[in-house]
Amino acid sequence: MDPVMSTPTVSENEVADEVGFLAYFDVVYVLGASLFYGLSIPVFAFSINILRHRARNSKPVRFLQILTYLTFFSVTGQFISNIGETLTGLSWSQSPSDNISYRDRMAKASSKAQPYGIASLIFQVLNFFAGDAIVVWRASILWSTSRAVRYILCLLLAVSAAASIYDVTNFSIILTSNKGTSGNGFLRGDAASMFFSSAVNLAATSCIMIKAWLFRQSIKDTMSREKVNRNVPFRILFSLVECGLFYCAAQVANGILTVDDNAPSVFGRAIVAQFTEFFAGTYSALVISIIASQRSIAESSFVSDV
Repeated sequence: MDPVMSTPTVSENEVADEVGFLAYFDVVYVLGASLFYGLSIPVFAFSINILRHRARNSKPVRFLQILTYLTFFSVTGQFISNIGETLTGLSWSQSPSDNISYRDRMAKASSKAQPYGIASLIFQVLNFFAGDAIVVWRASILWSTSRAVRYILCLLLAVSAAASIYDVTNFSIILTSNKGTSGNGFLRGDAASMFFSSAVNLAATSCIMIKAWLFRQSIKDTMSREKVNRNVPFRILFSLVECGLFYCAAQVANGILTVDDNAPSVFGRAIVAQFTEFFAGTYSALVISIIASQRSIAESSFVSDV
């Protein structure tokens, strides 16, 4: 065989590199989705188990049960959509053909994966809204005597929901009009919805933080510092603040990586995005678990005070 004829051309090497990168990326993407979904299942199981055994006739508990079931459904839908989109996008590699270039086959597979992409974004929006709603609900209860605080939080929640609806609509239009999925318009809309969601959570978490500080000030004169730190209501508030700040940090990081073309790693960006999407849905169950495990839902007076 002629050595010149057996030497791959530059274009063939580029194709091989691109195919290898895409396959490796998809494997990492699927493993990341599986890992974070698997971690969310015990949290939901714990939350559902607690709600089933506490104050079954309580309307707030029934509301939280419904919210938890719906959130678990959206997280599961997120996982299925992500896996379906990835596997469908890889279908081009399972049908090699000498008559059709790999780029054409990839474009066709990408077109087939579009419904999964839209569904994935819808479930992502539902997860973000659930995370926003649960922390706004908690902050509103803590500030039940202040209409201004509750109205501001509800307004921020409505703005965040509107940004998410725009994000889904814009993404769907881009896909169906065959303009691609990586346009700056989509990325800006996606990042905007994340930043609005983080703003809602930061505002609500700040309200909870202020309430925690006021509560600590009210009991520190009658208790030792050790007893204050072990006080159940204070521990709940402190745990909610910790979770809220961590959630906000994850959302901001995801939003920055979404619009940063100079992100250090495509894989790192994908992992952060996967984590944020699943943590957004799991966050509501985590908050419920923190509260319900300390009897704060079952006891109405406790809810009002804390």
